[in-house]
Amino acid sequence: MFVHKDSNSPAYYELNISPSGQWALYSFDAYHKNMTPVIPARPPKVHVVQAEDRLEVQVRADLSGLPCTGTMAVSAVIEDSACGLTYWAVTHPSVEPDFHHSDSFIIGSRL
Repeated sequence: MFVHKDSNSPAYYELNISPSGQWALYSFDAYHKNMTPVIPARPPKVHVVQAEDRLEVQVRADLSGLPCTGTMAVSAVIEDSACGLTYWAVTHPSVEPDFHHSDSFIIGSRL
């Protein structure tokens, strides 16, 4: 998940979540620039439900302590034995998947 810090700025946050429960939060000043780890006030909570035909990952992340506008992009990289790596997003604004692309931030006030 990616969240803009300010809709008038190229700065944004990136929150990575794994079904293992591991997570990482980073701040960027602009497109792939100055990646800095961020420690949120409360760590994200990850809950995984695995069935024979699906994997459900529920994430509860409190980003209220971070200065952000609310525009965001949600994406996933999924690997399975049949298809290999696949890239999922609300939108792919370029030919190749690029989750950091500013036109991916369409959820929220720009939707």
